[in-house]
Amino acid sequence: MLRRRMDPLGRAALEALLALAPQAGDPLVFASRWGELSRTEQLLDALAQAEPLSPTQFGLSVHNAVGALYSIARAERGNYLAVAAGANSVEAGFIEALGLLADGAERAIVVAYDGPPPPRCAAALAAGRAEPLSGDAAGVHAFACELVRGNAADLALTAGATPQAQATETALPDALDVLRFLVASDASHLVRGEPGGRGWRWERGHV
Repeated sequence: MLRRRMDPLGRAALEALLALAPQAGDPLVFASRWGELSRTEQLLDALAQAEPLSPTQFGLSVHNAVGALYSIARAERGNYLAVAAGANSVEAGFIEALGLLADGAERAIVVAYDGPPPPRCAAALAAGRAEPLSGDAAGVHAFACELVRGNAADLALTAGATPQAQATETALPDALDVLRFLVASDASHLVRGEPGGRGWRWERGHV
């Protein structure tokens, strides 16, 4: 029943999470720029047509819906949270996870997931960096990353100005841009952000 309620975005996020075989009580951070925005669009359409709103659809439209479904499916009462920070959503997720480790957690898992916003929303969001992948399920992407206390020092994440010459040009969505850096063996750092503006610098040691 829960599987039928989920759309491709939620299924992708939980598939990535379950592949890590999280332990009971592991704190989870769900990071998504757009979340279930298509469901919100459907609710707005219903309002515009003076139709009754679906409580289920509303419950699944909120930003922590994926985490809530995971909690229900696994009877998991541990710590989970959802973050959204525009183009910085992936970084916000990792900052939260590193904070959980600093607060005493042994492990923390970041689930970064997104997809292209609905076509009608995309035009209104043109001022932001829209996800380059297009289509419905074809544009959905997700990954999960486990951070372990003691190894967190291998990952450094710093906010600051983005020098023009250091900004990394990429055609990848935010989450996949970070994932490529995390799994690549030929890059010691990644600079994300608008050239000449504010951004983030990822660095790693001997992971």
